[in-house]
Amino acid sequence: MSFEVEIIKDKILSKSEVTLAEDFCELCQPLKDLTEILSSRNYVSVSMIFPAIYTLIFHELDQIQLRTVQISNLRDELIKSLRGRFSHIFNDNFYVAATFLSFKYRNLSFIKDECSKEVYLNKAKNYVIKLNGKLNEKLENSQSISSTQQSNISVTQRCSSDTQDNTPLVKVSKQGRRLFNKRNK
Repeated sequence: MSFEVEIIKDKILSKSEVTLAEDFCELCQPLKDLTEILSSRNYVSVSMIFPAIYTLIFHELDQIQLRTVQISNLRDELIKSLRGRFSHIFNDNFYVAATFLSFKYRNLSFIKDECSKEVYLNKAKNYVIKLNGKLNEKLENSQSISSTQQSNISVTQRCSSDTQDNTPLVKVSKQGRRLFNKRNK
């Protein structure tokens, strides 16, 4: 009997091993929660990515109370690894601007450090202004192309009415005539 008891004792976790396992589970819980949130939705808005990862790395993982040095060291390495892995999200103004444009995260309240918040708000605003400028430029270009096309059509019609046999120089389909007539009304 004593031989079997010794074998069983070897298989049972010690108090320190149980504490390690509990700390490990505690450390993994925020990762599990974030994975479930991002995976369970039918779609994930890009505006949610920046705040979710920022909160995980800079707040949730840091605030976990761990009792073992080994898991504390693991947490530090995990945070360092996640910062490196997701640095493109923190450096890409697209993610910050998408978050800024979302009503839910507009004031970046998930960022506790006021200096960092101000930096990210400025990045987002400047990026949106830059995109707005590019959009206006493209709209102006497309409008100038559109007005050029309309003037070409009117010149073609004028020239075609001046010809003796009244044969149009350019054949326009019925659909094209309908579009042209709607624009000129």
